[in-house]
Amino acid sequence: MTRWRVSMGLAYAFLCGTVAVAQESYDPARFKSGTIPGQPPLASTGALVVVELEIAPSGIVTDSVVIDDGPPYTAAITKAARTWRFRPAREDGAAVFGKALVVGVFRPPVLMGGELPKPTHVQEISEDLPYPTATTTPVYPPTALYEGIAFVEVEIDEGGWVREAVLHTTEEAYDALALEAVEKFRFRAARRNGIAVTSYALVFFGFRQPHTARQPRR
Repeated sequence: MTRWRVSMGLAYAFLCGTVAVAQESYDPARFKSGTIPGQPPLASTGALVVVELEIAPSGIVTDSVVIDDGPPYTAAITKAARTWRFRPAREDGAAVFGKALVVGVFRPPVLMGGELPKPTHVQEISEDLPYPTATTTPVYPPTALYEGIAFVEVEIDEGGWVREAVLHTTEEAYDALALEAVEKFRFRAARRNGIAVTSYALVFFGFRQPHTARQPRR
C-alpha cells in the first residue's frame, strides 16, 4: 500500500510538472505599435466595448470580433486595430496565431455622473482570453481643457485580478485617472487546456469634453 501511494505521488508530481512546462511554453501576443482610436464627435452617449482580435504570426491583426457592442465607438476601435502591430504569440519558441482582448470605456460628454449604457452582448469570447466582469468609469477632471484617450495595457493574473498596468499614452490630464479606474477592473481569467493562466488586455479610456448647456435668450 505504501509503495502504491509513493508511485501515485510521483506520477501526480510528474503530471503537474508536465502541465506547468506546457503552460510556460506559450507566450501570448503583446502590443507593439499602432493608432489610438478616435472618438466620434457627435456621439451623445458613452459606451463599453469589448473586442477580440485575431493576430497572425507576422504580428498583424487579421480580424476583429465584436463581443460587446457599443456603437459608434466599436467602429472606432476596429478601425484603429487595423493599424496595430503585435509581438506575435509564441508556442515552444515559434510564432503562432494568437488573440488579444481590447476593452473600450468611453465616457459620455458630461461633467457629473458618466454611467454607461449596457452594451449589446454579441457573442461569447474565446476561452483563452480574459473577459471583464466588472469595470469602472473614471471621472472627468473638471480642469481639463480638451478631450482625450488614455491607453493602458494590463496584466491579469490567474484569479482575474489586475497584476500590473502600463500606460501607452502621455495624457497628463487623464493618465492617473485611467490607472486608478483600471486597477478596480475584474476579469474572468483566461484559460488554456482548462487551466487559468496569466493574460493581457488593452484598455482604452475615452474622456469626452462635456457639452456646455446653452443659456436661453432673454
